Parts: sequence; structure tokens; C-alpha cells
Amino acid sequence: MTTRNTYTNEFKQEMIRRLATGESPKVLSEETGVSKRTLEGWKRFATKQGSAEIRYESEEIHKDSIDISELRQEITVLRERYETLKEENTSLKEENASFKKEIESIKEESRLVKEEQEFFMNRFLVWREKAITSR
Repeated sequence: MTTRNTYTNEFKQEMIRRLATGESPKVLSEETGVSKRTLEGWKRFATKQGSAEIRYESEEIHKDSIDISELRQEITVLRERYETLKEENTSLKEENASFKKEIESIKEESRLVKEEQEFFMNRFLVWREKAITSR
């Protein structure tokens, strides 16, 4: 009965990489003790799997390009919204400045009215005092 060797995925990947770079299966077999046939089988499997991965990646790229297109549209919409909000913000700042001026004007007017009230109150008190003392 023959025993079957088990190799780690890392080891297999390294062998496949070396085969892909042009190293001879015979030389690798002599160096590592893995049969030439096994090395060639790993390479065939990796090649088939690689073409399936390429198809999968191609589908993913297509999905990504759709996603990118949607994102570009969303960016355009967001940029337009940003410009609108900037304009609204500028308008609100101008209104705010106008309201501040109006409030300051009202405060000044209120201060003047208060001074006028105090003036007339003082005049009234003086008049009343004179009226009381002249009796």
C-alpha cells in the first residue's frame, strides 16, 4: 500500500508560482520530491481555476463599473444640491445681517424712547413739585 503525501496550500501555491515563471516540472520534482505528474496536475488545476477566477473578476468588474456609474450620478446630484445649499446659506446670511441691523435700530429707538420718557418724567416731577410748593 502506498502512502499519500499531503501538501499545504502554501506549498502548492509556491510550486504553481514557480511553474508559472517557467521552471521545469522535472527540475522541481527532483528538488522537492513531488512527482512531475502531481506538479503538472496542480498547474492544470490552477490554470482552470484561474480562468474561472478571471471570468468571475470580469463579472465583478462589470458590476463595479455599474456601481461607479451610479456613484457618478449620485455625485452629480450631490454637487448640485451642495451648490443650492450654498446659495441658500448665502441668502440666509444676508437676511440675518439685515435682521441684526433692524434689531440694532429697534434697540436704539427703544433707548431714545426711554430717555424721552425719563426726560418728561423729570419735567413732570419738577412741575408737580412746583405746583405743590406754590399752594
